[in-house]
Amino acid sequence: MTVAIVGGTGFLGGAIARALIMRGADVVQIARGRMTDTAVAGARFVAADRVDQAALERIIARHGIT
Repeated sequence: MTVAIVGGTGFLGGAIARALIMRGADVVQIARGRMTDTAVAGARFVAADRVDQAALERIIARHGIT
């Protein structure tokens, strides 16, 4: 299962990403700007703004997010 976390590099998003990876999920962290120190090892980072629906739709299709 591939899961996207919008705001995935924030405090809660990072914790959720780590928990999902520990359970075997494939995680895509979505956040504005560049990857930061809070990007989680084992997760993929994609830069996008949460209000850009077209970008989010492309990310969902490209990564097979369920």
